[in-house]
Amino acid sequence: MSAKKDLIDRDDDDINPFEDDSFVPQVTPGLKPFEPELQDITLETTREAPQPAITTGKASIFSKLSPYFQVDETTLKQKLITALKLGELKSLRDPESQADAQLDLYSTVWITATVIMVLFLSYSGKSVIGSLITNSFSDVIDFQIMINCLFLFYIYVLGVPILAFLICKFVFKEPFDVITAIDTYGVSNVVWVPIGFISVVTGLVGPFENIIEWVLVAIGGAYSGGIIYIQLKNVVTELQNGKVLLLAMIGVHILFTLLVRWIIL
Repeated sequence: MSAKKDLIDRDDDDINPFEDDSFVPQVTPGLKPFEPELQDITLETTREAPQPAITTGKASIFSKLSPYFQVDETTLKQKLITALKLGELKSLRDPESQADAQLDLYSTVWITATVIMVLFLSYSGKSVIGSLITNSFSDVIDFQIMINCLFLFYIYVLGVPILAFLICKFVFKEPFDVITAIDTYGVSNVVWVPIGFISVVTGLVGPFENIIEWVLVAIGGAYSGGIIYIQLKNVVTELQNGKVLLLAMIGVHILFTLLVRWIIL
């Protein structure tokens, strides 16, 4: 039994796979070693964007208007300063694309909302001053004035340009730049911000309050009307029926100015 075990141990010692050449794979000259066949597998790294539920072949109204709500603070300041100086907004141009960088609708919404709040606070402040003088604190704050401002200014700023566009399209059969018109009417409203602040102290002048308020409204109406005329004169005068449209817009602006005095200030 011991001799058999010694034989097995000797055989194991003699067999060394690292020293025996029979364990080394033989490669025939001129033949390539076996290589597994690799298949090209294309991995999907990109996914198609989801398609909208309804495609009409035309951009939606939101995608068309979205560029007009992208404006930076510097451009907005330059726009307001140029308008207050009675300069043409077309002088502000994007130096890279040579496009009218000033054209947007964000300023229209922002300026008009600011004017509404200023005029409401102006009316309320004037009521507080009057109440302090007369020792009567009834109806100091009237939120109906804010509602009146909201309807009056937004109907005017949006309604007049849209109405002019519809008249030019269906009656005159001529094109009309409605976006430029809405933008111009919105910027012109910035004039009413200082008018509103000044009108707060008119309650301190006693019998001259009504006269001063009429003067302030006349200044605001003339100033804002001048801004509108300078910005839209080229747009309107190029139309075949531009003079008729211009006279109509002047008449509506005068009516709007009177309504500001009768309803708000």
